Amino acid sequence: MKAALSLASLLFAANALAQTVAPAPQPATSQPSAAPIAFDAVSIKPNHSGSPAMVDRTPPDGYSVENFLIRAIIGQAFSIRYDLITGGPGWLDSDHYDLTAKVAGDDLAAYKALTKDQRNRMLQAVLTERFHLVTHTVTKQLPGYTLTIAKNGPKLQPAKPGQQASYGANYGDYDCEAMPISTLAELLSEHLQQTVLDQTGLTGKYTFELKWAWDGPGARTPAANEASEPSGLPALPTALEEQLGLKLIPTKLPTTTLVIDSAQPPTPN
Repeated sequence: MKAALSLASLLFAANALAQTVAPAPQPATSQPSAAPIAFDAVSIKPNHSGSPAMVDRTPPDGYSVENFLIRAIIGQAFSIRYDLITGGPGWLDSDHYDLTAKVAGDDLAAYKALTKDQRNRMLQAVLTERFHLVTHTVTKQLPGYTLTIAKNGPKLQPAKPGQQASYGANYGDYDCEAMPISTLAELLSEHLQQTVLDQTGLTGKYTFELKWAWDGPGARTPAANEASEPSGLPALPTALEEQLGLKLIPTKLPTTTLVIDSAQPPTPN
């Protein structure tokens, strides 16, 4: 897998999707829960390229990113949105690193059988060992949305039998095939920087395209003497209702946040 992300697009990109709604509160802890196996080789190097792009090259045998901020890696390790991580030293948001962690030999088959959560715990263990990362979680009531069916009903095309799940997430354009609505809610959470809870009751997989007037990270602001050129597309809430028959309802939701108590620059390879 290879994806080049700016820091702005990382905040909503699909490969940073997170489950942030109402998980059970966890006690404060200085250690992640035990990982099923450990990576056989870990390399962490500062990246001084100055490039704005963060590249995820994660292969089947481990984890590999280039030019990543450590706070972004923490977000992936804990499956939590970037905006829900607080605390920690300033260099977590300024220093870029290449981090590669791989398994080999007999561990490879075991690694491929792990769940995403189990793989995340392995990455958490790396952050604890090499960055001396200490964190705890706090559940807060934060503004969010519920995603429901609009009054005229859903406008969704069921996926064809055997159709493979895939999606493209771009500025104001989600092109999705065989996608559950719960995943759409996650994409919307990333864009809105607020939790979107799927309450549609729709359990199938659907193929659809959602296009709206982009107003998120990377949206262009006209100069003072320049007229804005409307895209002709509706705002996101209107697009959801007109194109998919779904509706966003503002609410407050219990949301897990991650607090960084302490972190140190990485120990040498």
